[in-house]
Amino acid sequence: MKKRFLFLAVIMFLFVANISFAKVLATVDNEKITDKMVNNYVEAFKGKADKQVILDTLINRAVIIKEAKKEKYFERIRKEIKQKVQPEVLAGIVIREFLKDKVLKNINITDDEVKTVMAHNKKLDKKSAKNQLIMMKAQKNFQNLLDSLKKKHKIKIY
Repeated sequence: MKKRFLFLAVIMFLFVANISFAKVLATVDNEKITDKMVNNYVEAFKGKADKQVILDTLINRAVIIKEAKKEKYFERIRKEIKQKVQPEVLAGIVIREFLKDKVLKNINITDDEVKTVMAHNKKLDKKSAKNQLIMMKAQKNFQNLLDSLKKKHKIKIY
């Protein structure tokens, strides 16, 4: 009995120690982003990902998820899919829908803008020029959204 208790105590200690010794790299409000989280992504990309880029991405993801929760995207998406999904899958769907609504929804491209792009790059056809404009405006909208969201949250990078 003592051996079993000692064994369980050692296992619990190692489990708690593993969690508590993770180095906090950043916080978004009170949510911690640890070196272990970043390293999991680095491993998923087989070491071909920059840790700072991943940290920035995790910070962006956290502020997007917080805003999506505030705007009840999680509740809406859960009702729409009508089946239980893993939390990470649900978060991915929510992020996609949130960004689609906030970044892509209000992009308007005029014929004059298309003509201007085509004049600067003679190799582009009308469809390619329009797609290029959509991408440029989407990138600008995305960056503006992130800047706005980051101002609403307390972000610390250590």
